[in-house]
Amino acid sequence: MSGILDLTGLLGSVLHDVGDVVGGAVAGVGSTVGTAVDETGEIVGGVVTEVGAVVGDALGDVVGGATSAVGSVLDGTHAAVGDVVAGVGDAVGHIGDGVGDALGSVLGGLFGHLDFNF
Repeated sequence: MSGILDLTGLLGSVLHDVGDVVGGAVAGVGSTVGTAVDETGEIVGGVVTEVGAVVGDALGDVVGGATSAVGSVLDGTHAAVGDVVAGVGDAVGHIGDGVGDALGSVLGGLFGHLDFNF
């Protein structure tokens, strides 16, 4: 009976050692997987941060371009209004010249006629 007990004790010891090895291997694999997941999370986080920065820059460029376009439209509008006002001023000046010429002709003819008759 003592041989059976010795064999059982030896088998128990071997199984205990095998359990320690398997447990260590599982712990090692778990640690490696955990580290890989952590590293992957850091990589994904970095990529998301970079994508966010690129999108932010792109939106900034779009807003800047739109603001510049609005400024250009306003500049063009001011220039067009200035041209219209200048054109109206020129037209009024031409009308004034024409009226002055007509009055000059009428008055010149009238006074010329009066001088002729006196």
